[in-house]
Amino acid sequence: MSTRERFGVLAELTTIFTWSGTADGHLEFCNEAWLAFRGRTLEQELGLGWMEGVHPDEVQRVRALALEAYRRELPFDHEYRILDATGRYRWILDRGEPRRDADGTVIGYHGTALSIDDRVRAEQATSILSEVGRLAAAAEHPTDALEEIARATIPWLGDVCVIDLLDGEGGLDRAVLAHRDPEREKVARRLAGPQQHSPLFDVLRDGQAVLLRHDAETFADAGAPEDRESRLGFALRSSIVAPISARGHDHGVMTFGSHEPDFHEGTDDLALAEEVARRVALALDHAASLQAAVAARETGEATRVDLQTALDRASLLADISGVLESSLTLDPTLDHVAELVAGRLADAVAIDVVDLAGRTARRGAASVLPHLLDPAREAARDGRRLLTLPLARSERALGAMTFVWRPGRGPRSGDLALLDEIARRVALAVDAALLFADRAQAARTLQESLLPERLPRIPDVALAVRYLPAAGGEVSGDFYDVFALPDGTWLLVVGDVCGKGVEAAALTAQARYTVRALAPWLIDPAAVLIGLNASLRQQRDDDRFVTLAILRLDPRDGTLTHSTAGHPSPFVLRADGVEVLEHTGPVVGVLDEIEPEQGRTTLAPGDVVAIFTDGITEASRSAVRGSAGLAQDVLSARPGGPHGVTRALEEIARLAAAGAPRDDVAILAAALDPRR
Repeated sequence: MSTRERFGVLAELTTIFTWSGTADGHLEFCNEAWLAFRGRTLEQELGLGWMEGVHPDEVQRVRALALEAYRRELPFDHEYRILDATGRYRWILDRGEPRRDADGTVIGYHGTALSIDDRVRAEQATSILSEVGRLAAAAEHPTDALEEIARATIPWLGDVCVIDLLDGEGGLDRAVLAHRDPEREKVARRLAGPQQHSPLFDVLRDGQAVLLRHDAETFADAGAPEDRESRLGFALRSSIVAPISARGHDHGVMTFGSHEPDFHEGTDDLALAEEVARRVALALDHAASLQAAVAARETGEATRVDLQTALDRASLLADISGVLESSLTLDPTLDHVAELVAGRLADAVAIDVVDLAGRTARRGAASVLPHLLDPAREAARDGRRLLTLPLARSERALGAMTFVWRPGRGPRSGDLALLDEIARRVALAVDAALLFADRAQAARTLQESLLPERLPRIPDVALAVRYLPAAGGEVSGDFYDVFALPDGTWLLVVGDVCGKGVEAAALTAQARYTVRALAPWLIDPAAVLIGLNASLRQQRDDDRFVTLAILRLDPRDGTLTHSTAGHPSPFVLRADGVEVLEHTGPVVGVLDEIEPEQGRTTLAPGDVVAIFTDGITEASRSAVRGSAGLAQDVLSARPGGPHGVTRALEEIARLAAAGAPRDDVAILAAALDPRR
């Protein structure tokens, strides 16, 4: 498949929403994809109309972040929930960049938004289950943690969480009621508990979670007659009721309710609610076992061992949950999980994962004896005992977890239920990690298709390049290129397209290939910029733009002709100081006509010219570094040639960003061979 075909396929994987607005936060434009996502017209979204869809809990934060960015004229990015065309709140990642006129004055903002609802929900599910397990394990008795557990599910599973426990006579007693709104919680606490005709008893009898839709009248009629008016005002419109059941023991029901009609959807919400309730049931079961063990402690050492075993199991589950919560990278995480289990519940553990392409690979393993996981040995012949549990999520096979015991050993009483619980938690983490890795790989593949596979070899010229992707895994608009011209000179190009995502990548490809097509005919950097601007204005009607630095190097005499368009100025490091190449012009793709400046200088052998994107000059959130200051900071690296200079610039970017840069960084450097 060609680069162009591969780019086309990947571009269909993600829907990118684009927008532009005024400097005070009023929307001026959004693309058709956004209008379809929102189910509204352009007229409804313009101005501050788009804010009508932001979740009430997010409005103040979103507005404050945007206003602060506008006031300081800085880029911004944040995540929030917004109402889609189906009436469902969805998580999006919104990023904005200032638009400037030729004088550098901010005249507005443009940006992109990307739906990240699946990723956020997967992270939330993992976080909720980990927190439920932690709270249950930390409490002296699980009933002491029920209120904290209920509040940990809000608002992700609803506005309210209710826990009703069996009273021993076939009825239900209200143990916990938690609501995100303290005033509504007071109202709900005054309502009578479950009535005999309540669907809660049906769920307890059938043993399966159900999703219920209510209108106000139906919800009011489900309670006590004297509460009808109060229930009309409080009315839940969507509920999931899940049985608190495990190992054949029923403890009660959990209800997750929302005042929004379509808050709950699909099997994932049902599965998450059912898993939360099941973990509460397991904690109550463990507590009952511990209480029985404590009561019988006087009877002998066996009871003490059982008690310690139960405590060890609870501690092991908490440790495994902590490991799975800490990372979305499978290999070290699953190795760590296997190490926690091997030697405690089994003698060896292997975790095999089926990725989204259907390939199976071992992603985690640990063994107290090397030969126990040897596939060439037959378990039946050498006496090993094996137990394989499937890893599955929402009826999708994710792999298997295999436990191995040496001859004469096997699982102890109660271990099978614990091993099953561990496999369930591993499956949940694997599902989230595969989803994250799939999206990150798509972004990396698309990014790689926009960059040269390798730098060309230029006689008597040394080249070096560094590319640092921003944190978050999204495809960016930074690019670089080096290619020969018919007259024996070489063109060095570094560019940056505003925004991120598939649409930014499309413009990146268009800009790069247009420069390659125009350069052999126009030769001079300023002429190439003018030609690129004309081409983009003819072919595009959006407000995206490109910044570029183009340098034409003649290796024969060191002549360097240069021009930039809205881009950080390149610089030359010389034996006696630095020279900033400041001939510039406006960004490409906004104005119908541009007149970029063009300059000329000469490289002496050993001089190093460096070109870079604003990911390095704006790496720090507190200050913008100018090219002159940046050049002075890396002047001492000049004897190391292009490789030494690019390495020094990369280190500056990493230090300024305190780790992974918040924007992509592209650095290209060249020098005449000092031995020529």
